[in-house]
Amino acid sequence: MTYCHLINLKKTMIQANLGKDGRPTDRVEDGCTLSDNELPTGPASLNSACPTAVVREGSVIRVNNAFCVLCGNPDVNHWIGKDIADVLLPSSAPDGSPLPYDRVVRRADGETIEVKAFSLQSTRDKKALFEVMVVESQTFNNLDPAVRHLLERTWDCLEERTLQLDATTRKLDQEQTRHEAAQGALSDNESRYRQLIDLSPNGIMILSRGIIVSPNKTIGALIGLPSSESLIGTNVVDLFDSTSRAEVQAAIDSPETYGRLKEDHQLLCANGETLEVEVYAAAYSGDPEVTSYMIVRDISQRRKAERDLKVAEVRSQFALDASGIGVWDWRPSTNESYYSPTWKAMLGYDDDEITPRHEEWSSRVHPDDWPAIYEAERRLFEGEATHYECIHRLRAKDGTYKWILSRGRPVSYDDDGKPVRYIGTHMDLTDRVSFETQIEELNRNLSARNEELETANSELETFSYTVSHDLRSPLRTIDGYSHAIEYDYGDELSDGPKEYLHAIRRATQKLGHLIDDILSLSRINQSPLRIQNVNLATIAEDIAKDLKSSEKDRKIEFEIESGLMAHGDRNLLFLALQNLMGNAAKFSAKSDPAIITVGKTDGAFFVRDNGVGFNMQHSNKLFEPFQRLHSAQEFEGSGIGLATVARILRRHGGRIWAQSEIGRGATFYFTLGEPES
Repeated sequence: MTYCHLINLKKTMIQANLGKDGRPTDRVEDGCTLSDNELPTGPASLNSACPTAVVREGSVIRVNNAFCVLCGNPDVNHWIGKDIADVLLPSSAPDGSPLPYDRVVRRADGETIEVKAFSLQSTRDKKALFEVMVVESQTFNNLDPAVRHLLERTWDCLEERTLQLDATTRKLDQEQTRHEAAQGALSDNESRYRQLIDLSPNGIMILSRGIIVSPNKTIGALIGLPSSESLIGTNVVDLFDSTSRAEVQAAIDSPETYGRLKEDHQLLCANGETLEVEVYAAAYSGDPEVTSYMIVRDISQRRKAERDLKVAEVRSQFALDASGIGVWDWRPSTNESYYSPTWKAMLGYDDDEITPRHEEWSSRVHPDDWPAIYEAERRLFEGEATHYECIHRLRAKDGTYKWILSRGRPVSYDDDGKPVRYIGTHMDLTDRVSFETQIEELNRNLSARNEELETANSELETFSYTVSHDLRSPLRTIDGYSHAIEYDYGDELSDGPKEYLHAIRRATQKLGHLIDDILSLSRINQSPLRIQNVNLATIAEDIAKDLKSSEKDRKIEFEIESGLMAHGDRNLLFLALQNLMGNAAKFSAKSDPAIITVGKTDGAFFVRDNGVGFNMQHSNKLFEPFQRLHSAQEFEGSGIGLATVARILRRHGGRIWAQSEIGRGATFYFTLGEPES
């Protein structure tokens, strides 16, 4: 913008006042002082008598009355928007440089006036300003030389001031540009800083005397709020539970506080729960309204992991202590070793009686066990084994030796891959080795006994076979001759001799049955088992039919549960069930009706009757050969049947037992396990 002062000396007379020294003073008649400090500049000059136009970018935007009179049109609006080049000839330079003194004003009526033009340049709103004063050339030339000299010097001063002002303006513009650049950089830095703050995994709050003025996004997320903005204006102390508030308040009240608060604290969440956090505080000196800032770090997961690890360590140590396992840790480079209290107690030492040196172990190794140790180490070092394992003896405090199972492996290596640390365990095997020695001795004795038993069984089988055959021949002779006498001479004999013959025949037949039972018992362990799925219910049905057929004069009822599936040798299981059901029928002979039940309960098969029962005090004799709980006169039998059943069930890996009360019947239970090979 340009301010143009067109000075019409016809209307404004400038008289030069001479001083006492005869030189003109810097003063004009209208009272305007033309000193360096009082030059007419800026829009205020529009009110002066000097013709003045304000020009911006070559166009007139304001004029004063003196300018309108000089240019021949008193209407101010006529000149607004005119190109200054159409008024002043030649036109002002487009780059805004000062105008030469000699110019021509083109009036509104087309006439021209020669003038002297003086310009003053400044800058406002980043636009060029020119303040131009114009004097008619004739008037200027008619002036007193002293006045002309005064005006020229005055405008030279104005030009100098203009240059100074322009330089100052440029400098201010540069400073403004730098300021704006700095402001932009600061704004960018603040934006990046805010993004970093919001991206921080820790909650960050800037405080003013404890009141939150700027929270980041994380603190709201930690508390469970949809936005952190709702925390602005909140007292930070209120975010913590009652156990933490005193220390947090003390940190706010103490400007020297810097760093982590001593204890972990509990942050209150929106859902009513608490969050375990670390709290950091520090004074803030960048803003008098901001006194401190506070950082909150979520450590709940870390603390939980630490607690879980501690519990795991306690459990592991408890398990090691409870199991009696000692721990060792060896560093070959320093020869240092760690021995756990259990390791030391294993050898009878207190915790302070063994030093952390490798020799505490090596000096106690039994001399005869070093070859085994060297071999275990060799296998580990040469890669044949992934860990060290060796059983050896260690000398205890009382001088005795303990058998130890030592296990370990390397856990740290140097840059060359060489192990630099080993960790392992010791387990006391002394009792186990002793038991194994005893078991080996028992096994040797048992082997010898088995050989003796096998020999005895073989001899017994030979004896049974021989006796049975040697007895059968005379028995058949006795029975045959008795029957012949009875048949040939029965009519001649009295009742007494006849009864004697009947008794002889019954005895021989009974003895024959006994021999058959003994042979049956001896054969049970001889023949191999033929294992298959067996339906005991079907077998029981067949046995029940036979019993009913042989006991036609009795009323016997059978209750047989269906689907009694078993796994075993069908012939032997038939024999076992036949003996049990036959006994039930025999000992329920006095019951009317006799009820015999075959079923299964709680994984065990059973045969139940409602017969005479027996005294449980003598139940240990039930399954031994030739043992009877009832007299032969009361109930016939050889005493072999239950012993046979017990042997059959033992071959099948099962067992048999009974429950009974006198007069209330008896129940025999049996199971079938894994059969003997």
